[in-house]
Amino acid sequence: MADEKQTKYIFGIDLGTTYSVISYLDDNMMIQTCSNQEGSDITPSVVDLSDPENPVVGQVAKDNKTFYPHSVLDFSKREMEKGDGVIFYGESGEHQTTPIQLSAEVLKYLARYAEDATDSAVKAVVITVPAYFGVEQKEATKKAAQLAGFTEVTLLEEPTAAAVYYGYKGDKNETVLVYDLGGGTFDIVAVDIDGFKYDCFAVEGDYQLGGKDWDTEMVKIIKEKLEEQDCDCCGLSPEDEAEVRRAAEDLKIKLTAQESAQANLRLEVGKAKIEVTRQEFEDRTRPLLDKTIELTKKVAEDASAKGKTITKILLVGGSSYMPQVQQRLTEEFPNIEVPNPMDPNKAVSKGAAYFGKTLLSKWIAWRKEIEDRAKEAGKSVEEIMPEDVSNDTFTLTTEELFTLTDGKTVAEEEVIDIKKVSVSSIGIKGLVGGKPMILTFLRAGDTLPVSKDQEIPLSDTALQSGYVSLSLYEHRLPDQLVSPEDTSAGLKEMQEKSGDITPNLPAGSKMHVHLEIDEEGLLKLTATDPNGKTVELEATAEAKSAN
Repeated sequence: MADEKQTKYIFGIDLGTTYSVISYLDDNMMIQTCSNQEGSDITPSVVDLSDPENPVVGQVAKDNKTFYPHSVLDFSKREMEKGDGVIFYGESGEHQTTPIQLSAEVLKYLARYAEDATDSAVKAVVITVPAYFGVEQKEATKKAAQLAGFTEVTLLEEPTAAAVYYGYKGDKNETVLVYDLGGGTFDIVAVDIDGFKYDCFAVEGDYQLGGKDWDTEMVKIIKEKLEEQDCDCCGLSPEDEAEVRRAAEDLKIKLTAQESAQANLRLEVGKAKIEVTRQEFEDRTRPLLDKTIELTKKVAEDASAKGKTITKILLVGGSSYMPQVQQRLTEEFPNIEVPNPMDPNKAVSKGAAYFGKTLLSKWIAWRKEIEDRAKEAGKSVEEIMPEDVSNDTFTLTTEELFTLTDGKTVAEEEVIDIKKVSVSSIGIKGLVGGKPMILTFLRAGDTLPVSKDQEIPLSDTALQSGYVSLSLYEHRLPDQLVSPEDTSAGLKEMQEKSGDITPNLPAGSKMHVHLEIDEEGLLKLTATDPNGKTVELEATAEAKSAN
């Protein structure tokens, strides 16, 4: 990114599993989407590292998958919970990268062509994430954004961004379900819309379910048809596997508009021509669609239990183009309108860009307050900046912020207000009846932001040694107490930290634990012993499966 360029706009980025999009609010407060170097509004989230020093991103990288199958990496968003975990690539796995680095390369590419299109530096961004992303995936996304060079980064859930795009005029007053079936993730969120107020009160999803899984089933169909033509698919080369997957995606897209589609394959084992019908494809992928319907029913039941009447199911995400999606939802929910997909590839990015309009007003007010306090104290802005604001955050000056809106702020009644709920439960390991248990502080479905306090009994070892070890966990159960051995809980250890406390405390002494979680689901925990000694702990992207 070119530092000499002026910051003119705030950008909304849909960092997708298969495709990514970047949009902005122009000088006339109209949402625009930037076209990439190939002239397309959507960019494949694919990185070609065949030359590690010169990564290639986008359609060119995707086209290179057939030639460099070991070095062209895709679907990295599904690996975001690994954060800085190593991904090996190359013919013999001689190179390594991380999901964060791969996402950063995609973000850098989006920023480069957005700068060319707008003549604006890309510093302030709203990046969308799946609603069912946990804390560690969100942290990893923020790290990728920082690595890409962004300085003002806000995370917004993808279905929420789509709802904002649907209601951006402020003229909606209804309850909707946002059915977001992307390339690699699925979210279903119930949203109460009242003008510019959005209450996301129920959420379900699966960040390992998406269009990629439909592609995988198509690959199986293709291979079965190749076998019928005496083509041995057991020993396909990596290049042939890439060719088959390319054909699978192409067939899936064609079947959106056609009852049958053909593909010509040029493989090392020979040429082949196959035909697949829509009915074949829908029969094979029905179990995948069933999963989305099951989760949709859970959210709809939650809404009904809260006395809400759902008026529409909004279809978002490129995979919602598949005819089976709208048809099945209409059958399952006959009393709810299921309109045609709502600009499914770009709705999320556009909603994020529009949400930036509200952020700008908040940033202007925040920055002016800091500058006024600095002036009153006779200090610099840097000296007066709150300690919890890092050097690479909120760096835009008031002048730059006003440039973004041409000196305009959002009218108070047009400020977008979003209420979110936690998609996971958060707890800390402690002793209950002498047995280790996860004591849940935050439950899935609790409204964010949240601040909670709890007393945790100290073990005899901690009391005597003056040394405590804290382990913070994320899980998917609503229970107050969860056994670390419960395999159904989906337990993930987010962070463990040890620290000194007052030694030789009386038997029965407890730690006071204070947990704060912001609107984005990022959290901080402070544990204080009876004498005021504290141990602080923050979530990181380095979560790992619990034993």
